[in-house]
Amino acid sequence: IPPASLGQGQYSVDNIVIEGSNRRITAHGYIPSATASRAERKISVLVESSGSNPSNPELIEYALDTTGELKIGGSADIHPPGSSHQGSSLDFEEVFGMTEDQVKAIAETAQANGTGHVYTDPPTNQQPVNGITWVELTGSNKYVISSTWSGSGLLIVNGKGMNLALEIAGDWTFTGMIWVIGKVKISGTANITGALFAESAAGIESDVTGNSTLSLDSAAVGDAFSLLSTSGSGELTLISW
Repeated sequence: IPPASLGQGQYSVDNIVIEGSNRRITAHGYIPSATASRAERKISVLVESSGSNPSNPELIEYALDTTGELKIGGSADIHPPGSSHQGSSLDFEEVFGMTEDQVKAIAETAQANGTGHVYTDPPTNQQPVNGITWVELTGSNKYVISSTWSGSGLLIVNGKGMNLALEIAGDWTFTGMIWVIGKVKISGTANITGALFAESAAGIESDVTGNSTLSLDSAAVGDAFSLLSTSGSGELTLISW
């Protein structure tokens, strides 16, 4: 946030970093102004959000899961062994505890706060992807990642009604939870620590090939879903400064 007036001086927020279920906020204060300061102070505070979080990350039991069909080939490696599944009965509202529109609204708030992103029909290799990232696809567009790329947090790709929503190739790493409404195709060298869920129509097959590695990490999944409360509008409690 750029310098804004406060009392006899100004203040600016340097950054907001999400740490599990908390936020660390770093800010500067200036007297009388940022451009002509006679006194300056920097403060870093750790706050906890008391906003509710109705999500159910414990329902995510596999590194790779899909409501449709699943094909795994090439040298793809899933950890632990047996941590892939097809034909799941889970749906968005059951896991997130909210509708798609409600979660997208949280992502929009996070974007305004500098802790998330909302993209519509993004270009190939769109970044950054951290905090809460909502990708909205229209027409026949898909979200393509084809080169060296990294991301983290909670990534939701809304490709409802499309044949292919997320296509991953290249040298790609992600830590957290990826939820795709639509079909997924993974090739190249993709490394996911956390989980990936594809909510696709019956008869739609998601594909994982190449040298991909998907490792279930329940802690990373839990951290990703915790962002839904830290980006909410609940009361903030000071932990330390």
